[in-house]
Amino acid sequence: MKILKAIAVYIERKRAGGLCYRQTADFLYSFSRVTGNVQLACVTKRRICEFLSGGRKPTVDNWVRKYQTLSAFFKYWKHRGHIEVVRMPPPRRGEPRRFTPFIYTRTELRQILMATGLSQRGRCLTSVDGFTFSTIIKFLYGTGVLIEEMLNLRRDDVDLEESMMTLRRPSIGTSRRIPIGPDVRKILRRYLSSCIRRRSNEARFFLNRRGDAVGYLTISRDFRRLRRYAKVTRLDGGHRQPRFRDLRFTFVVHRLTSWFEEGVNVERMLPPLAEFLGDVDLRTVYKYLALTPAHFRNQLRCLNLLTPSPNGLEGSAPI
Repeated sequence: MKILKAIAVYIERKRAGGLCYRQTADFLYSFSRVTGNVQLACVTKRRICEFLSGGRKPTVDNWVRKYQTLSAFFKYWKHRGHIEVVRMPPPRRGEPRRFTPFIYTRTELRQILMATGLSQRGRCLTSVDGFTFSTIIKFLYGTGVLIEEMLNLRRDDVDLEESMMTLRRPSIGTSRRIPIGPDVRKILRRYLSSCIRRRSNEARFFLNRRGDAVGYLTISRDFRRLRRYAKVTRLDGGHRQPRFRDLRFTFVVHRLTSWFEEGVNVERMLPPLAEFLGDVDLRTVYKYLALTPAHFRNQLRCLNLLTPSPNGLEGSAPI
């Protein structure tokens, strides 16, 4: 197969799965102009190095993006038997390691939820009562919504009869509606019947002890306090301790893991998952794949959904 046909088929198949692939297409067609329309198996390492080092922006980030794009492209055709060897040069060494979100285990989540029950005590006193904090954590873990969307959720935005809710992001002026699952609906119904929620006329859904809307700085600080009290710490060498916003990453990774274990076609489920999360395209969702448990990596490689990153670590497929 010649390289122009290989590129056209590759892009067509990726776009059929709901991906945009505009930048990837630009990279690959630029590469074909360096190599010429030769047979895929005849592409040399010298031509690949020439492409990686050329262009108007030979920056480290640009080199990395082009490297990941070509690596994914050649591995795709290798898995399908069109080439025997991937002639990529060695990845660059010494690149700064990118920040990796923390994925909570279910045991760690239970430890933090137990700590919310102790939030009335002096050494772990929080501005948000234990029941509300527990509800917020379960809500974020059960829906994967952004913290901004949770904080701006209003009572009128939640329709438990229709099992739908409206989420708002004032920072970019957007809103969206998503379905509410039965477990989350039960959690929200219990919260609406709580004393703090019933005795306040505040329009926002989640309230602090005084009956006012929960603020970001306050709840982030309180979560750090609860997380330390629950003795949930990072032991993988990451430079940041587990964060409140990592609950969104945990939701996605646990959902992907469940699909793998159930034998669900993960590649087909990524577009609806991206829509549920409110992402414009799949670029954000693909980065979660590299965070799934290691024993799923072979499946991801066969689907061409995971490629080695230039620093030798595993990374998500380039878009």
